[in-house]
Amino acid sequence: MSTRHRNAGGPFVIFEPGLGVTGSFQLNGNLIGSNGGLQIPGNATITGSLNLRSPNGGTQLVGNIDGLQISDPSGDVERPKLSITGSLAIHGSTFGPSSVNGKHGLLITQTVADGRGLKVIRNINDAETNPLVEIIDDHTANTKTSLRIQQDGSGDILDCVDTSTSVLTVKDGGTILMPNQVFVSAQRAANQNNISTDGASPTTIIFNSEHYDNKNAYNTSTGIFTAPVSGYYLVSIQIHYLNVDASDMSFINTRVAGNSSSVIPQYGCSCQTLPSEYNHADTSASNRTTQASATQVMYIPASSTIKVECFHNGGTAQTDIFGLGTAGLGSMIQIRLLG
Repeated sequence: MSTRHRNAGGPFVIFEPGLGVTGSFQLNGNLIGSNGGLQIPGNATITGSLNLRSPNGGTQLVGNIDGLQISDPSGDVERPKLSITGSLAIHGSTFGPSSVNGKHGLLITQTVADGRGLKVIRNINDAETNPLVEIIDDHTANTKTSLRIQQDGSGDILDCVDTSTSVLTVKDGGTILMPNQVFVSAQRAANQNNISTDGASPTTIIFNSEHYDNKNAYNTSTGIFTAPVSGYYLVSIQIHYLNVDASDMSFINTRVAGNSSSVIPQYGCSCQTLPSEYNHADTSASNRTTQASATQVMYIPASSTIKVECFHNGGTAQTDIFGLGTAGLGSMIQIRLLG
């Protein structure tokens, strides 16, 4: 290691090719012009503490003067310019006049193509309970935004990745994509015959053909949806009833029922048979059609279930639930996690 002290107009101290310190290293330097108080062209390894002070007091740096400047003459963009094992505390420095850069605790400028301005890696095998990055804005009088991401180009504004899959993307222009958000779309592929006429033992409508089910949350054999996570779900149903006993004009009740009182709200809708002149499928005087539709936001705790039930208040147990193999034409259900 060779050491050179400050020349006129140059850095206060230059270490070539690098700096190795075991213990503490303290620099009380006069920072002049645009030159750094400490310049290390090679590698810097410090075991202990590093304290940089400017003549302005603390870590307040004036103009475009750097308290610590590290350069890598090799030009290798993957080589870390500064490696810290332990903790780094930065207490609000000023970089340049407020009209240029404002006041920043940490200012990172990327000047190398295809590089990263900031990369944080946690490589610890132990179970961690603390976040890798935490932003705390705890001044009660502060009215400013705590986190702001500005994208002036055409790339994505934000991309959250789980292993190798994007789970939340904010596209250029503000479109938000959440491909893993729970979503179910299913229908009856054939008629389900003879619904119950007993309100105490209603018929469970089974939507046995799925269009989408990205979390395998709906069971096409039992007609039961199980919530993968707690949240507010938008539930929409469209049920077509055929072969309704025209001799009894009582209502057909259709409801979305949860397995516990924690599912809020549990809701239903009623429909009455249509006069024969409005029939579309069944035209005989003894057989009529009707339909029920409803949309509701429901809170469903994780592992709780919902299902669609129906029963005819009276008449003969002959009412069928319309189904068809053509996608989008049978009685349907759709469920979407809102948040």
